[in-house]
Amino acid sequence: MLSKRIMELNNILQISFAITGIVNCLIAAGFLYSIGNFNSASNRVFAILLSAIAFKISFALLINFPHQQTIFTFIIYFFSEAAYLSFGPLIFLYFRILLKRKPKFPTLLFIFLPSVSPFIGYFFQYDIPLWFMQTHFFPFLAIVFFDLKKNLKNTKNIDKQWIKIVFVCFVIIWSSVNLLFINFNLYFLELLVILLITFYIGVFHAFKFYGFKSGDRLKTAKYANSKLSEEEEAGIMQQLIHLMESEKLYMDSGITLPKVSQNLKIRPHKLSQVINQRMNMTFNEYINSYRIKEIKKAISKPEFQDTKIASLAFDYGFNSLSSFHSAFKKFTSYTPAQYRNEVVLKN
Repeated sequence: MLSKRIMELNNILQISFAITGIVNCLIAAGFLYSIGNFNSASNRVFAILLSAIAFKISFALLINFPHQQTIFTFIIYFFSEAAYLSFGPLIFLYFRILLKRKPKFPTLLFIFLPSVSPFIGYFFQYDIPLWFMQTHFFPFLAIVFFDLKKNLKNTKNIDKQWIKIVFVCFVIIWSSVNLLFINFNLYFLELLVILLITFYIGVFHAFKFYGFKSGDRLKTAKYANSKLSEEEEAGIMQQLIHLMESEKLYMDSGITLPKVSQNLKIRPHKLSQVINQRMNMTFNEYINSYRIKEIKKAISKPEFQDTKIASLAFDYGFNSLSSFHSAFKKFTSYTPAQYRNEVVLKN
């Protein structure tokens, strides 16, 4: 009697988690499709991946409801297997796009071929081996791991935190799926893991996107009354770059927005607007970008090998080590010590 109740509870949990997980995946996929050209190639791939996850967990509904063999159940069963076999290639493709190393078509064709094997197996009365289902996902995770380790630090204009989160999430999904192969009674745990991860990814991505969009809206509203033309902005930016490179004002630890605007003979709010809109930085971030650039050059020179990094920070305009360390990490993704070690190894 007790075992029967446990079985019933297990079935209820599987159905509940599966339905919620499918809805989560489809909403998140729809959201990614709806945001248009915002990183469109990677978003399309990630939306397809979420749709594949929805197909994969639809199998839980099939096994928990009485059904006859129809074309509909055939589609769910074989598409759920095909969807699972597409996880690895889709993850590989997604990360390659983010790292700006998109694979060529023959490579894509080769890695996606196993995804159609369930349908081929059906016509030849052949079941895909369990070991293949268990291990197929892993090589792609391993390739992505070494790809990220090698190329992530050198790739600009990407959200490194997001990339790490997504990778860890799919390692957890792969681990939970393998629980199913060990003990089918643990299927509800796999569904729960997928449900929580897809919900987290969807919410995280939504906040990230709407945070950016809100920032854009606030920036637009902030400068709504400005009468600067594109030509004027470009002119001010050119003057600012010339001033920074010729006068090296960034080396002055007391440099301020009013001081620089006074040198350029423009109002501070106009200079702030140009830096914000042209460089997508605050004034302090812009100044620090020059300081970090010069400190990196100094660290790379043999004559500065014995110079303390803290001394370089103060020499190039930083007035506190905490602000220097956070700025260095922001612009290089390294700590100063890590960067110096990298330079030493290369030389």
